[in-house]
Amino acid sequence: MPAQPILILTHDAHQRPALLGDLIARAGLSSIALHVGGIADLPGLRLLESCRGLVVLDRPPAGDPGCTGALSTLVAAWHAQGRPLLGLGGGARLVTDALGGEVVPAPSPVRGWFRIGLHPHAACAPWLETLGTDLPAVLQWHIDEFRPPAGATGLLRGAPAACQGWTDGATMALNPLLHADAALYADWLASWQAGPGAPSASWQTPAELAAASAARLAAQRVLSTRLLGAWLTREPGATPGRPIPG
Repeated sequence: MPAQPILILTHDAHQRPALLGDLIARAGLSSIALHVGGIADLPGLRLLESCRGLVVLDRPPAGDPGCTGALSTLVAAWHAQGRPLLGLGGGARLVTDALGGEVVPAPSPVRGWFRIGLHPHAACAPWLETLGTDLPAVLQWHIDEFRPPAGATGLLRGAPAACQGWTDGATMALNPLLHADAALYADWLASWQAGPGAPSASWQTPAELAAASAARLAAQRVLSTRLLGAWLTREPGATPGRPIPG
């Protein structure tokens, strides 16, 4: 009997999950990517019951509160069942809010590569063994940041957002855009070239973002592989599993 697939929900056409799909495939699993343009596109019960894990890659537009509310209810129910749940970027903020955490405006807009580290709460085996202490710069792009729900364990920390990730049972929420691959990053660079100037010190220029991007993407992919491998093999109360093949 084939393994149950991982369901990936996206709302923004610019947040393609190709890298996530590749890493999931390397772990010996399949994935289903579903673009949700509105509340009518949210997955039905039959599809949800057929999937092993759920990834929320971004969040619905601010002008669609009905879709946001319905997705938040789905996420809360999924977490309550102890099923693997992963939020990335905007999806991490939706997961945080849905599970009782706090999402607040960032002191200033953030866009760029910034180094992160292991949170003190996670700086012991097995997370120390899984991630190590020498973590790379990661890609961040946001105007708000999150604080974990009660009972969650801090996983990653750094700047400009103090909390870069948390975990609770089989749920993980990660601020960095760990699904960025070369093609997606090239699309973002093109849009940033035509965008406004830097509104804050934490807003890197297109030239800064283009410099050494291949090396940064490669280092971030190693981190993505370790984190996703731990998440894919995790159950409530279990320790992180082995990284998936790079």
